[in-house]
Amino acid sequence: MKKNLQKIKTLAALLLLFCVSLSSCDKEPFTPEKKLIKIYFGNKTYEGKEISEEWFWEDNKVKKINYYYSGEVYDKTVHYIYEDNKLVKVTDNDGHYSITYSNSKISTIEYYRGGGISLATWEFNYLNGKISKIVFEYDSRFFEDKTAIAPFMSSFYPQKSIDFIAATSKGKSGGGTNITTYKYSGDNLKEVETKYPEYNNKMTTIFKSYDKMQNPYYKQIIFRNSVEMAFSKNNPLEYEIYFNETLYSSSNITYKYENEFPVEVINTQNNVVIYYEYE
Repeated sequence: MKKNLQKIKTLAALLLLFCVSLSSCDKEPFTPEKKLIKIYFGNKTYEGKEISEEWFWEDNKVKKINYYYSGEVYDKTVHYIYEDNKLVKVTDNDGHYSITYSNSKISTIEYYRGGGISLATWEFNYLNGKISKIVFEYDSRFFEDKTAIAPFMSSFYPQKSIDFIAATSKGKSGGGTNITTYKYSGDNLKEVETKYPEYNNKMTTIFKSYDKMQNPYYKQIIFRNSVEMAFSKNNPLEYEIYFNETLYSSSNITYKYENEFPVEVINTQNNVVIYYEYE
């Protein structure tokens, strides 16, 4: 079970990449209603929890996050660099992400491995102030950087989509492109569809229901190994994943709350529990 926990932690390792508003056309920086200071992982099948992340804030901006391996051993620190209240660079020991803007919205994000080698680019499109499409172009060497792959990508893609992209790209020369579209119902994400033109396949995640409580990460492209954490105002309760037109998997999520914010998130499919501690 700890092996599964470590996989989830690895996927989460760099997700706090963009502490900026999804509707970043606002002139004032986004102010979080709750500030995370620690994140723990556990499992319903055994007692106890292990620290995974420790966040450090300066006013309303995250300046760095420490990550821990197996709940005790310090793993790495990720630093966040801002200019004019916008996040422009994210760095760790392996490389960095460079973020550019157009009319106060994120236009592109580019990943550079150490030594300045560009391996991946994301181009953003918007509709009614929300992200509607992302075009991802990558060098196959990008998937050799295990700490860079899923953590960042999970800000925008469901995990099953990431698994497919990584599996089909491993050992492949050159690179590839995929296109992801986002549909909403009010302030919550309704559907995420990723198409893989080279393989004539697609992966679709459909969110079936949400609670009515506050999602502390709404409008921040920052968190966790699930795309809904930044894109939806409320917290998802049920979703389904389809590969082409075939149901691939489904999940149900339950929560415990304090003051309308979640403090425990339980995935009933795998019994993993995430604990949030706020400032």
